[in-house]
This record gives sequence, structure tokens and C-alpha cells, in this order.
Amino acid sequence: ALVTPHCWREIELLDGLQSRLRRTTTNKGFGRAFTSALRNAEKIHFNLTGIRNFGEAFQLGKAGLKYKWNRESLEFLPQNATNTEFTTVLRTPEFLSKTQFWRDGKRVSTETVLREAGIAE
Repeated sequence: ALVTPHCWREIELLDGLQSRLRRTTTNKGFGRAFTSALRNAEKIHFNLTGIRNFGEAFQLGKAGLKYKWNRESLEFLPQNATNTEFTTVLRTPEFLSKTQFWRDGKRVSTETVLREAGIAE
């Protein structure tokens, strides 16, 4: 369950995570909060549904988070977040080792994700 970055034990990386994290951060603190949440999690579930090309997502994620000012909510919102999250997990052995990948409700092996992203484990 997602509660606060300080007590997460299991994280579900779903489309809604970005908005939940945003509520716990201010302006440009999303990246630090995300990394801290991953570090503190015992298990990570990453939903790949919607990511059509893992290699492209991995390459785009290397650029990191971009922030765009939202005039309606009067805050900076992260852009490129899913790609950055994906790349962060794949590049960090500590995170990758505790991540289970899912697509359309079915488990996807880490080996398959790495192969399709063009990364040798």
C-alpha cells in the first residue's frame, strides 16, 4: 500500500504513483522522493502496460525528469516520469533485484524486460 515515502514497504509503480508522490513533494522534489521510496521498499511492482517499446523508453529515461509549470495547480509537475522511473530501476541493481514487472496483469520476467530494452544483465 502507498502511504508515505517514509513507511513504504511495497510500491506499485502505476500511473497513479506520480500523483500520489506529487502530493508528498514540493516543486522539484519528485525525483528524490521517488528514489527514496524505491530504496525503502522491500518489493517493487512495475506496471509496463502502456510502454510499447522498452528500448525507446529506456533511452528517453536517460534524459531524466523535466519539470513544467502548471498554471492551473500553480506547481511544477514532472514530465518524462515513467521513462525516467523505468530507466532508474533498470540501471540500479539494488532496485532491479526487488522489482517484479507486469504487463496487462501478467508477470514479465526481468530477463525479457532487459532483453527488450537492449540491456545485457
